[in-house]
Amino acid sequence: MGDRPGPDDAGPTFAQVLGEDLDDTGHPAWCQFDRPGAVGGVEHVSRLFEWRPSYMPDVAMTGWLRRVSYRDGSEETPVVVLQVDNPEQPGEMGMTAEDLASLAEHLLVLRRTLLG
Repeated sequence: MGDRPGPDDAGPTFAQVLGEDLDDTGHPAWCQFDRPGAVGGVEHVSRLFEWRPSYMPDVAMTGWLRRVSYRDGSEETPVVVLQVDNPEQPGEMGMTAEDLASLAEHLLVLRRTLLG
């Protein structure tokens, strides 16, 4: 899906887009790339995992950690965005019980990481 670039096509950093004076907003250690937020501020993004069902090689689900920081020092609560990339049925993916168990394992590890 084209609305969430990966680290290789992240585009310019927030300092390049919004000016060097925004560099003091901080760049989290976990962040792979920054970009302007949809309603202002700086969006920090990192790919957490990519999961592919073995029987659908063209389909992928990617988990992203996303947080937006604003110039006044406020921040949005970090969220995990699950992105489904399915060329045959965009934004949709059928999952078996094994698929759900595997995805749940990824999410539990992520939860422990975020809380730890």
